[in-house]
Amino acid sequence: MALLLGLAGGLGGCGENTCEPEGEFFAQSRQIGVIAVDEAAVYWTAVSQDGDKQLGEVWRKAKDGGDPQRLYQGTADPIFPFPVVSADATHAYWLEPCSRPGDPPCAEVRRVSKAGGTAQTLVRDRVFSFVLDGDRVYFSTSSQQQRNGNPSTPEADGAVWSMPKDGSSPPVALVENLDRLRHVAVDATHVYFVAARATATGREALISRVPKTGGAVEIAALTGISPYSFVLTDEWLVFHMDRSLSRVGKGEQQPAFIKNYTEDPVDGLVVVGDTVYFGDSGHTEGTTLDPDASNYICGAIRSIPLSGGEVKTFSEEEIRPHSLMTDGTMLYWVSGSSDSPSNTIRRSKL
Repeated sequence: MALLLGLAGGLGGCGENTCEPEGEFFAQSRQIGVIAVDEAAVYWTAVSQDGDKQLGEVWRKAKDGGDPQRLYQGTADPIFPFPVVSADATHAYWLEPCSRPGDPPCAEVRRVSKAGGTAQTLVRDRVFSFVLDGDRVYFSTSSQQQRNGNPSTPEADGAVWSMPKDGSSPPVALVENLDRLRHVAVDATHVYFVAARATATGREALISRVPKTGGAVEIAALTGISPYSFVLTDEWLVFHMDRSLSRVGKGEQQPAFIKNYTEDPVDGLVVVGDTVYFGDSGHTEGTTLDPDASNYICGAIRSIPLSGGEVKTFSEEEIRPHSLMTDGTMLYWVSGSSDSPSNTIRRSKL
């Protein structure tokens, strides 16, 4: 469907309990964090309650139906405050914290067979983000994190690493001494990462890249402030801030707005061909402390041409939609706020 964008989420307050998300229902779990998609299945992180403990979980469900399969359940706090999940031909991978509030940052890249079994820890460090590529995993580490109450540090100790994803040899640093290092992504030749550099008036964020085998660092995009997330296509680097979408051609450095102001905050995006799909979080009218839930204006999945232009609505009545993923045929997303008792994964044909 492709309806013209009107008022965000509709004409009035609907409340999270009365939003009726469109799209086909696929799965439901408590506090779904992020999802990943491969040829046969969808994977996601979630949380279960065991007494006073909140346990992180990883789930899998075949696209053609059947019951969801829990691949992994942690044994103790902490849960997944900023989860990452991915999959290859044989395993599901995720990022699991190994520090508690107030402790120095610590997170593990872990994996488990798609058939289930014992989880394997590949990396235990100050991991912020990771990405799979062929037979390798690339990841970023930094002490400059604000996750889960971790203390911050002024030290620019960020690094981007490469290692075999089977853990057969130790990580190799591709670039070190990075300031405020965040997300990583890869294309055919380079690893891209978000970091900062000093300026005459303070710091500015930028997306840089380094060859997968190491070498000279190049600026890929002058973003000014740290983007919330970014994706790569063959020609473009596409990223979003709180209420804007931007693109930059590979080798150009200077971004251009796709949409310089969205009605509501953006949460996640994917690019399919010449179209950007993004989550419109909706908004709360009046004070956010208002106990009346009916002041929440439902969100939506929106789309816009990569070149800019008319914003259209792909799916309405969503509850703070996030974690958009696609296999090229279907679009998958999570509907429900991250602190809701349960969230749903929904999908719709592109």
